[in-house]
Parts: sequence; structure tokens; C-alpha cells
Amino acid sequence: MVTIARALLLLALASASLANERVVLQLKWEPQFQFAGYYAALWQGYYAAAGLEVDIVPLADEAGRFRNVQQELIDGRADFAIGGSDILVGRDQGHPLVVLAPIFQRSPGALVTLADLQLRSLRDLSGLRIAVNPNDFVAKELQALIAARVNRAEPPVLVDEPLTLKTLQSGKADVLLTYGISAEYEAREAGLDVRTLAISDIEPTFFGDTLYTHQRVINRSPDRVRRFLEASLQGWHYAMTHREEMIERIAALPRQFNPFESLEGYNRFFADNTSSLLYYPHIPVGLNEPERWRQMHRLLSDAGLLQAEYPGSELHFRMDRPEAAPKTPWFAMVLLGGGLVLAILLIRLPGRYSLPLAAAGIVVALAYALEVQLKERHQDQQHKDVWAQLAGIRVQLEGRINGQFALLRGVVGLIASEPDLDQKRFSEFVGGLIDQDPLLVNVAAAPDLVVRHVYPLAGNEKAVGLNYRTNAEQLPMVELARDLRRMIVAGPLELVQGGRAIIGRAPVYLSKPGTDSFWGIVSAPVDFDRLIDDVGLNAPNLGLEIAIRHGRLAWAVNGEPLIYGDMDVFDREPVSMQVSLGAVEWEIAALPKGGWRDLPASLAWYWPTALGLALALGLALYLALRQFSARLQISNEFKRNEGLLRRVSQSADVGGWEIDLRSGCEYVTDEVYLLHGTTPDAGKGASPTRWFNFYDDASRNLIRTRIREAIDTGEIQDFEVMVERDDGSPVWLRHIVEPARSDGRITHLHGVVQDISPIRQADKTIQYHATTDPVTGLPNRIQFSQRLAAALASPRGYAYKIAVLFIDLDHFKDINDSLGHGVGDQLLKSLGHRFSAMLRDEDVVARLGGDEFTVMLPGITDADSCTRVAQEIIALTQEPIMIDEHEVHITASIGISLFPQDASDVETLLRHADQAMYAAKAAGRNTARYFTASMQEDVDRRHRMHMQLATALKERELSVFYQPIVDVRSGEIVKCEALARWGDIPPQEFISLAEDTGLIGELGEFVMLQACEDVAAINAETGRTISMAFNKSTREFVEESRTHSSVLEQLRAQELFPNITVEITENLLMQESSETIEHLMELRKAGLKIAIDDFGTGYSSLSYLQKFPVDIVKIDKSFICDIEGNGDARSLVRAIISMAQSLRLNVVAEGVETAGQLAILRQLNCDYVQGYYYSPPLPRDKFIQYLRNYNRFSA
Repeated sequence: MVTIARALLLLALASASLANERVVLQLKWEPQFQFAGYYAALWQGYYAAAGLEVDIVPLADEAGRFRNVQQELIDGRADFAIGGSDILVGRDQGHPLVVLAPIFQRSPGALVTLADLQLRSLRDLSGLRIAVNPNDFVAKELQALIAARVNRAEPPVLVDEPLTLKTLQSGKADVLLTYGISAEYEAREAGLDVRTLAISDIEPTFFGDTLYTHQRVINRSPDRVRRFLEASLQGWHYAMTHREEMIERIAALPRQFNPFESLEGYNRFFADNTSSLLYYPHIPVGLNEPERWRQMHRLLSDAGLLQAEYPGSELHFRMDRPEAAPKTPWFAMVLLGGGLVLAILLIRLPGRYSLPLAAAGIVVALAYALEVQLKERHQDQQHKDVWAQLAGIRVQLEGRINGQFALLRGVVGLIASEPDLDQKRFSEFVGGLIDQDPLLVNVAAAPDLVVRHVYPLAGNEKAVGLNYRTNAEQLPMVELARDLRRMIVAGPLELVQGGRAIIGRAPVYLSKPGTDSFWGIVSAPVDFDRLIDDVGLNAPNLGLEIAIRHGRLAWAVNGEPLIYGDMDVFDREPVSMQVSLGAVEWEIAALPKGGWRDLPASLAWYWPTALGLALALGLALYLALRQFSARLQISNEFKRNEGLLRRVSQSADVGGWEIDLRSGCEYVTDEVYLLHGTTPDAGKGASPTRWFNFYDDASRNLIRTRIREAIDTGEIQDFEVMVERDDGSPVWLRHIVEPARSDGRITHLHGVVQDISPIRQADKTIQYHATTDPVTGLPNRIQFSQRLAAALASPRGYAYKIAVLFIDLDHFKDINDSLGHGVGDQLLKSLGHRFSAMLRDEDVVARLGGDEFTVMLPGITDADSCTRVAQEIIALTQEPIMIDEHEVHITASIGISLFPQDASDVETLLRHADQAMYAAKAAGRNTARYFTASMQEDVDRRHRMHMQLATALKERELSVFYQPIVDVRSGEIVKCEALARWGDIPPQEFISLAEDTGLIGELGEFVMLQACEDVAAINAETGRTISMAFNKSTREFVEESRTHSSVLEQLRAQELFPNITVEITENLLMQESSETIEHLMELRKAGLKIAIDDFGTGYSSLSYLQKFPVDIVKIDKSFICDIEGNGDARSLVRAIISMAQSLRLNVVAEGVETAGQLAILRQLNCDYVQGYYYSPPLPRDKFIQYLRNYNRFSA
């Protein structure tokens, strides 16, 4: 019994094994967590439950040789494989490869460099050596991006070197193109610091690891493919929720290659980063977006990597695709039956009956064939009409939504540049955006995922403080936008205040050296009901049934597919299009109200007429006396049909002509004459091809040449020609010439003429907006660069020069701030007109943006002519302009670069002219300067110094020196001024650099905190009570005023109140800012003293001292140096001291270097003195020693 049972069990197992279908999955590498989903499906029995026995094959065979993944699939040794962009390449080579599911939603590739080489964009790759694996699909992606975005004059060099960090360390390559996860893990193991630039951060279109198959496999069993795909996706769900289990089991698998010491550690590192590749759990695993494949195909095609057209839906496998059921039209069955009956009657009946019956049968058959054609044409025309109407709606819908969210991207840009903005600044900026278009309901900003700013605030107060992390309804969309780094559109959702809205959420990332940091989310709802009304979907005369639903990604995130209309529209064979909205897409579908019609209503009489014709023809043949009338009736019916066809062609703006090459006979439809702006009667009595004469000689020769090519080659000719009608209006016509053969030779030519003027006009409009500045109507940066590049490329003599003038308006921001942006725009427009009017026809003036213009002067033979033009522009700019009752005055600074001596390419010429413009600014503005090599050297030197200063601040390499301030009456040292020092570099040089580069705040904070620490130590060691003064630059002080960042909080911690003096300059007083006054009052209230440094060097008056809370006036040393021998200087100092003391202000004289100067200042009742007479600035230790040795009686 036991033996029998064992036999039965073995038989059952064998039967089960035979029942499972064996398939092979070819991996693209050795077993690792990258393929965890497929191993999970195998080990958890998902494949077996689907009736499949799956053999998962690694990349290396038993001998250690690498297999060609795609070739294994093409040759039939594998049924499924893992790939990426190489799927499109294989498809382009003629292999019918089919995408099943993209598992990795972004490309895993990355550009990897050592820490000393930082890549911020593809442009940084110029001239570098990149190690790549030419067989990896990531290499194709990089080639496409390089072709599209890297300067072709200095492209990177692709080298075939091992993709390991040793390649970088040995200097064989500058950059690696490899899996970012693998490189980061390898660097961590080796203890190296590397930098990565992900392919997905450069171009998010590319998918990563994608499961695909061959059309041969689908044809054999589409159901088996469906079962394999479902089980694989189920396996990936298991793997993502049981990562530790999968890490251990995969690490135990045998393999030919193991590049890492700890395979389990590498798999754990890969598992930790897999969610970012799958966007798990935000979107379903394996979500496919056909539109992204189309964009990938376009990128690869533009780079010359693909030649064929995009394969469309054939590229994608759909699990829900129904099998096509053969349909036999009912009338075809009737016709077939009638034909059999007719054949029997023809055989059985005499000729006088059979001939009429045969004629009637022929008429019926012809009527049926004609009906088929009419149906096809009518249905085609219906689809064209619906498509055209829907295309207009789609363009409006996409344009309106993307236009709204383009404003949202402006808010993102603002925050990226001002991450610490307050509600006031946020409201000022966003208020202007919402006022531009009322569709925006509000805009909210959520730093660190907590809503802090909303505009308008009224009515939205409850939104402030909303924490997305605790909001389960909104958190998935917020996290998806953050992880995709793209804007996500959700909705429509019901608004509390009524109506519906779609919500756009955009992530904000702040650029930092070496990385980007996530700031938060900006969101804005758009009034959906008003949007629908604006694009005309609710128009009563629309004539279409329209529905909108989410695309697959948006559907997966929103859960509810339908957005607008009825879902059943999508089941009735509609015309559908994609509406692209950032990272998601909608599908819009339409069909005529009432559904599709087989024939137009005007042809309801068609079959009664056709059957009547058959009966009439039969009677005519049967009745010999009426044969003539029967033939005439048939002729009339054909004429009616011809008229119907003519009306159809008229409605489509299409004309036609035909030439019989044997007889020379020509036929031209009336529509051809109408398209050329004349009447058919104009062609009577003349050659039918008289319409050729409407063209000029060049166009007429082109038409004749293309007709001759059609005859000679037998190929269809398709071309476009412009003709001017009798009324002077131009029209663009598309011509199609098709040769027709008879007995193996071309006997006829058929021509079609179609009016494509609307398409040409649309292209022209798009081109205009893309290359023209909307404010001034001048060329924009794109058009200027194109025209400059064309001028540079044109062959000229050696003496031929081109000048580029870079014009920047001086203090234009002041006009915008004081008079408004409307006045600013009118000023730019007026200046643009002035510049254009004064220049030659061949010159080009453009607005680059903001207050910057550029001028190209071709054919300049000497610098003097260029200088004259620059001076004329400066003079024109100075002339006042009346705008809205305001007389506006402005000046311009101009930088000039010359071709060929300064540069030979567009970007360098513009950059050099820009540098020269800054030199003009530095020279006092309202002037022009030519570019010199020293300017570039100065830019490079300042850049190096900027980097060195930033490092010095970070490493605390700067020092603080102290100069004593002495009480004139007592001779005691009562105060010291803290002064920054950086080695041998003059202070005025690196301090001005810090102000220009934004480091002044960090520098000032360093000096302040170091001085507080040092003065406390100085007082402790010397037993004195020395107060401390430190400088605040105008820029540093204004920034503190605006951001309310507090020097107070930092000083309170030092417990030095009230022994601190803050020194500011006259320029700050002259700004008269309410924020400045408020901040000064705040410092005074806290116990600090306010001193005006270098008094007398600016343009302020003593009246400013009454308006501002000032305690001390420091007279600049330029006044002190001459008081011994110059009576005027002494009188001026006496006046300043007298007036300051009358305002109860203390006076400090700077730059005291002699006993005589001190004596005079003592006579003038000056309160304090400072200068080299007592001591130069000293480091802390020497200053302490100086204080210990100081004797006020000997000083």
C-alpha cells in the first residue's frame, strides 16, 4: 500500500510539473536586490500559482561569460528580459520588442566624480573623459542628453574603462557613468568622498529597469504573458514589504562575480534606496506611461541614436486589450444571399429576363460599394472635425492650466532665492500673480511640510499651521511631488467655499554646494468650474460629448479616474488626446452629440434611390423603347454623385486635378481655382492648368520640377508653395502629386491642393512668441543669439568685425520700486524704440531681460565707429521720457566686446561684454568700456579670492585686531574698535568683496562674536572696563533689518550691554528706510550706542542726525590729516564738533597721528581720538600687553 501511495504521489507531482508552463527570465546582472521582486514571486509561489515554471537566469554563464540580454530574448533562449532605453534601440533595429512594466520609475544611472570635481549640470562635462559601458542603456541616455545640451564645440570624450573608483583614482577618466547606488556603496566601503549627478535629476523622462518581452512570446500566448506580469508585480510588492528576508536569501544565491566584500551589506544598501527608484509606495509598482516612452524616443532620435518613427501602441502590452472579434455587416450577408439567388435566376431564366436582373444586381453591388466609401469618408470627416475641435479645446485647457502653474513655478523660484522670506514678502509677490489671473484661488507655502504662508490670508487663516505629515489625505500627493521633484496636479476637489478646484503642488529645493536640500512645498488651487467655462466645455453650441479622466499616474494617485463628463464616453470609440500637466497627464475624449453616424442625414434617401435605380435599369433593359431614357437617368445619377464628392472636397478646403499623359487631357476641380483666389469661370476657354500662372517664376519652376520628378521616379511628391491671391493676401498651399500606372507605366498624374495657411500662421505665431520680448517687441536672448551666431558663421574678410554692446540701465530698480513696474515696462519699451530708430538696418538690438539690452553691430571696421554708437546710446538714454505724467530720467552703462579679437562664439562675446559693462559701472556709470583681458583676469582673481574667503570664514582663518579709542580729557583708553584682518590682504579689498558676494553677514557675525569673546578676556586680564565698537556695513545692516535677524540675541548671550557701540556709515542714513530706523531704535532701546563712521565722506547732512537715533559722530581721517597746516580744514572740524555737541552727540576723531593734531583737537573740545599716534590695530595678545604698559600721562 505504501508503495502504491508513493507512486500515486510521484505521479501527481509529475502531472503538476507538466501542467506548469516553463518560461525564462534573463537578468541584466548577477543576483542582487535589484531583481528582488522576481525572486520573491518565485520563492513565494506566485509564479507557480499562475501556472508557470520560471527559470531566472543571471547575466554570467557557468564559464563566467556575460550573455547579451537582448540577444537572448531575440534568439528565443529567453521569454522575458530586463532593459531600459535599449528596448527602443532594439525596436529601431527591427525587433518587435514590447514593454510590459517599468519597475524603476527613474533612471538609476549617475555621473560620479571624485570630491574635487563638482558637476552641477551637463555643461560641466565639456572636455572631460567619461568612462561608460557602451552596452548599457544608461550610456544611450547620456549620449542623447549630451547631444541636446552640451556645447558641441567641446564635447566630452567617452572612454571604455572599468566602471570602478580605481579608474577615477588612476586618472584614466574624470567621470564614471554607472549605477549611482553601486558607486555610492563602493565609495563608502573604500572610505572615499565622491560626488554624484543623477541622470534623473538632469532629465526625469527616462525609465530605469523595465520588464519586457518579444512580440513572438505574446503571439504564442498573451494570457501567459499576462499571468507572468501579474505574478512579477505581486512579487515586487512582497519584496518591498519583506526586505530583510529578501536580502538574506538573495545574498545566499551562487554567483560568478562579487565586486563587494559584503554582499549582504550591498543588498541592504540597495534595498534602502529602492523606494526612490520605484516611487514606492506612492504609485503602483510597474506603472507605465506611454507618453514618457514617446519623449524618450524623441530624445534618442534627436541625438541620431534612432532612425524609425515612434512605434506607438505596438510598443506596449495591455493586459486589458480585448481580442478583436470578426464582424460581418448585415447588409453584406443580404448582398451575398441576393447574389446567390440572382445567379440561380440568371441560369434558369431566359435572356430577356436575366439581363435586366443582372443589370439591377450590378447597380445594387455598385451602390453598396459606393456606400462603403461614403461611410468611410463621412466617418473620417467626422473624426477630423471632432479632432480639430477637441485639439483646440485641449490646447486651451493645457495652456490655461500650465499657465496657472507656471505662475506657481515663479513662486518656487522666489523661495529658492529667498528661502527665509516672510508673509509680507510672500504676499507682495503672490498678490501680483493672483491679480494677473483670477483662476488662482490662493497660494500656500509649506516649509518643512508645515503651511507658514498663504495669500490671500483673509478666509484662509485656518490653513496656516497645517502639517502635511499629519494629514493622511494630502500627504501622499505631497510626498510624491517631493520625490519626483516635479509638480503634481491633483483633483478636482470640492472647496469649502463652494465649487471645485484642481490643486498643483510643486517642491522647492535649495541649491547648496554638492547637493540640493528640500525646503518644502508650494501649492495653489485653480478654480476648476471657471476653468471649464473659460475653455468652452459648457458652451451650449459645442456639439460634442466630452469627458476627461486622469492618466495612469494621476489615476493611481487620486484614486478616482473621472474628472469631467460621463465615463461611458471612453467606451464609445471617442477621439482622445493627452493633456500634459507636468509629472501627470489627463486624457480628454470627445464624440459628436448623439454618437457617430454611418452616413449624413442628407443621405437618408440613399438606398431607396439606389434600389429605384436598379429597378429602373432593369425595366429599361426589359423595355427596349425606354433604353435611351434609362441611360440618361444613369448619367444623371452619376452627376449627382459627382456633385456630392465636390461638396465634400469644398468643405475640406481641398482641390484636385488630373492629367492624362497619353492624351494630354487635363481636368481641374473648381476648388483649385477657389483656393488660388479666383473663380472657376476665370479658367473657361483656357488651359485647365492656368492656375499655374498664379505663382511667381521660382514657385512655378518648383511645381514643374516636382511633377517631372513624379513622372521620372514614380514616387509621390509632397511640397508646399506660397501664392499671392488677387486681393493681395498670401496663402500657403500644400501640393501632393501622385503618379498612376497602367500596364506597368505611368499614364496619369493625380494632384491634390490643400490650404495649410492656418497651420503656417500658427507656426509663425509660436516662433514669434518664442523669440520676441513681450514688453518691448524686440528680439529676445534666443533670437539675438541665433542672429549673432549666424553673423559669426558668415564668411567675411579679415578686416570684418562685429561689435557686441551690453547695455544695463543704471538704478532701474529704483524706478520700479518708486513708480511701479508699469512705468518701468513703458520705460523699457520707449528705450527699445529709441535704440532701434538710431541703428542701421543690419544692426540688431535685443532685450535680454530685466533692464539689460544688447546690440550687435556687424561690419564694424574700426573701434571709433563703435564708440560713437555707444555714446549716441548713452545720450539717447539720458534724454527724459514722459510716462503717465512722470518725467523719468535714467542713464546707461555699456560694455563692448569685439569679434574676432575678444571671442569667436556667442556666449563668450556676451560674457565679455557683460564684464566690460560692470567695468563701466565701476567707473561711475553712464559710460562705456571695452573688454580687456585684465577684466577677465580680475573676474578670475575675485572668484578665487571669493572661494578663499568663504573657506577662511569656514575654517576661522581670519583674525580680529583692536585699536584703542582715548578720552581726550582724561587720556584714558575707554574703548577699542574691532577690525577684521586676513593675512596681508588689505581690509578694504576683502571687505568690499564680501559685500559684493553676500559673505558680509558671515564676516560681520564672525568679527562681532570674536570681539565679544576677546573684549571679555581683555577686561578680565587687565582689570579695565574697555567697551567695544564694531562696524556694520550698509548691506549687512539692511539685511538684518529686513529679515529681523538679530544681532541682539547674539550679543545678549555675551552679557556686554551697555558697553557696545555699533558703527554704521552715512550711506545707511541717506536711505531713510522705515525698517532701518526701526532697527536702530531697537538697538538703542537695548542699550547699544550708535556711531556714524567716516562722517563727512558721504553726501548726508547734519539734519540726518536729528532723524536717526545716533550717539557718536566719527570724523573721517581725511579731515584730520590737514588740520595742523590748513585753516579751512581746522574750521571744518571745529564746525562738525560744535554742531554735533549741540545735538548732544559725542565726537571721535579718526586718524590722529601727531601730537600737534591731538593738541588742536583738545583745543576744539573733541571728546575722543583714535589713530596711530596712540597705536595701530593690534591682535588681542599684543593689545593686552599695550594696555598693561599704557600710561595716560606719557601718551
